[in-house]
Amino acid sequence: MLNTLKMKSFMITTEEKSMSDTQMTLDFNHTELIRYKTCTQCKKYFLLDETNFNRNRGSTTGFASMCKSCDGERSRRYKKDPKNEEKIKASMSAYFSSERGFITNRISTIFKPSRLKKRKGANTFWIPECTKEDIWELLFLHIEKMKEKFKGSDGRICSYCEKPWTYTFKGYKTLNKGFTKRKWGSTVRSNFSIDRLDTTMTYRKDNIVFCCSGCNDEKKAVTFKLCKKILEIKEERDYENKYETL
Repeated sequence: MLNTLKMKSFMITTEEKSMSDTQMTLDFNHTELIRYKTCTQCKKYFLLDETNFNRNRGSTTGFASMCKSCDGERSRRYKKDPKNEEKIKASMSAYFSSERGFITNRISTIFKPSRLKKRKGANTFWIPECTKEDIWELLFLHIEKMKEKFKGSDGRICSYCEKPWTYTFKGYKTLNKGFTKRKWGSTVRSNFSIDRLDTTMTYRKDNIVFCCSGCNDEKKAVTFKLCKKILEIKEERDYENKYETL
């Protein structure tokens, strides 16, 4: 890669952030290169990283051609144009029906700011004690485990009922202000879901279970304590019924 670059320092003028109206020099420190990129829209120079540019795998640099600010403004204009409404619906529906899109949104829901604070009428709220990356890693391990357990399967199997889960996205609800509200359709019982094994604890690496929505809905807030009590009552009834039949 370095063979394709000119091994010299470039003087760049910038008006951005803390180095306003000053000159910055790009230096080669052994194999580490500090890179800068010009936004194709505003023509300003930025440090080439995820803080200033969105990722773009198809680009030679790995980043978008426009800075995040300009890219966001372009996206907002595109979405506000009524001519693009159907295109956006089709594109987003395809993404949310894909495995990556569906799972990404399920994981993101756990970390939504509105869910990380106590709401009116809610008794508890759960602040995750793990990261999104942790959940993805656990999911990959779950899939490999299920592949070993159920030979010939793709590993996308519910931990509880041991049936394959799905990624069914039901589109958008029509609202007065547009189509921004997604309609997931919780009635699709086979859809992928993320459960907390111990409902008295938050989302942690040792408390996450991958399952289908149907099993998650049935389990709801059932605790280990309640499960233990149910089993105790079942044993008592079985004992009583055994001697009643004698």
